[in-house]
Amino acid sequence: MPLIIATWGGDMTSARREAEKAFKKTEVNMEDKISLEDMAKEIEELDTQLRDMKKAYREKRMSGLKSAMEARKSADEAVREELRALGVSGYSSSWSSLDPHKLYTKWY
Repeated sequence: MPLIIATWGGDMTSARREAEKAFKKTEVNMEDKISLEDMAKEIEELDTQLRDMKKAYREKRMSGLKSAMEARKSADEAVREELRALGVSGYSSSWSSLDPHKLYTKWY
């Protein structure tokens, strides 16, 4: 049994060494091909792309909330207009404070 573990561990170590060598070769090749100015330009472009993606993500994530807030605003306005048409005074913008038994209505 220990022989299997030792063999497996050896394979993983050699695979890791090969991966590190490949990474170093890629890193050296990248440094040879790209100048510092080009790297700076690419970083700026990637930063801009990241900012745009974050903005789109935020907008997409908040779109449901935004539409719900707009729907509530229009519903609140419709309630205000109905209450005005009924002659109700002292209306608060909060729906939870609206008690139909405590409203003052002009019936004359």
